[in-house]
Amino acid sequence: GPELFYDEEGLLHLRFWSPGRSASWAGSPQFDMVSVDAGEHWSAPQVFVDDILGGDPTYAVTEEGIYLIYTRRGEGVFLREL
Repeated sequence: GPELFYDEEGLLHLRFWSPGRSASWAGSPQFDMVSVDAGEHWSAPQVFVDDILGGDPTYAVTEEGIYLIYTRRGEGVFLREL
């Protein structure tokens, strides 16, 4: 599912993962859209390059920072600070 969060610079991000036509999670594209006006207008989707090689990332925003939570098939759940 899509995930919304504000980054440290105040930009609103919409990120989503798409398995496309692949049966494998590895290499499935992630996309990032950015809004500078609280979601009224959005940038075109850009491929978000990351090395997670996992599925359906989720973002958690805390006072300590922004964290990415994701899975890797057969390896479990991972947490990484952005």
